[in-house]
Amino acid sequence: MHERRWGVVGAGRVARRFAKAIAETPGHQVLAVSSRTRAGARSFVDELGFDALATDSVDELLDVGPEFVYIASPNNLHAAHLAHVHGAGVPVLCEKPLAVNATAGREIRDSLGIGGASVGVAFQYRQHPAHARARQLVASGVLGDIRLVEVSACLPMLDVPPWYDDPAVSGGGILPMSGVHRVDIARHIVGQDFTRVQALNDHYRGAVYDDTAAIATRFSGGAMGTFLFGLDAPFGDDRLAIHGTLGSLLVDSTMSQWWSGTPGSISLRTAEGTTAETFDDVDTYGLQVQSFARFADGLDEPEFATVDDAVACAEFSEAVYESATSGLSVAL
Repeated sequence: MHERRWGVVGAGRVARRFAKAIAETPGHQVLAVSSRTRAGARSFVDELGFDALATDSVDELLDVGPEFVYIASPNNLHAAHLAHVHGAGVPVLCEKPLAVNATAGREIRDSLGIGGASVGVAFQYRQHPAHARARQLVASGVLGDIRLVEVSACLPMLDVPPWYDDPAVSGGGILPMSGVHRVDIARHIVGQDFTRVQALNDHYRGAVYDDTAAIATRFSGGAMGTFLFGLDAPFGDDRLAIHGTLGSLLVDSTMSQWWSGTPGSISLRTAEGTTAETFDDVDTYGLQVQSFARFADGLDEPEFATVDDAVACAEFSEAVYESATSGLSVAL
């Protein structure tokens, strides 16, 4: 079997999780890892037991001939690393968020042009089968006209990379850290864009970055939505609910792989009764490895997030911060 060879740019905890998924996926291997220092890259490679190049140079990583490159450097470096790798003609999977703000995201999109078809963004929860099923149900019309969308992510206390203390590096707090995954999956499942945002946020940890947000939004089809995001709320929900004129759909515990072993589930409630499905032991990172390979090969992967999807999420996040600062509703 031909091994699909990967390069990994970045050596943080998310890169570690994804690189491990590459190595555990049959037919895929990590060929090279680059980090800010060679020592950091070497420690990463040794810890995971890879027979791979460890370097502080993206050029050296590219020289060994990876078929794909995954970028998981700090948020403000995504644009430069993506341009570097894409310019070498190698398909790129870039970690979310695509950039630190919407303007930078649009600049990346415009610079890629038609070549953006070989760039994906790592919203790995799109690969969860519960979300694919939920999207199918919404598209089928079984819920009728969508009226309300509820999203919540109450997270336990998690370690946060120190560079989140610099807004120029991170682009924000709870939104780029975790919330943007929920923003993307809500937009993806409902199949509509956002048109307006009103938001509050706070800094209960006392850190520079915001750790809590409450957001009201309107979708392009007329439905209203709410997003509740918070760190240090370990007993709260991780769910998405969609309510329509003919039924309601609840997607529960499908985006908490980092801190919970709870199986994901979906339940559909209509006049005919309630049906439920559970999804145990889903490795969205491993599924994303396989999905991106197909995406880069030019195959139809409707569950994969594109640069356009990432820019839409960046515009939403930017509107949230603008609204929270101004106290005003912001149109998108």
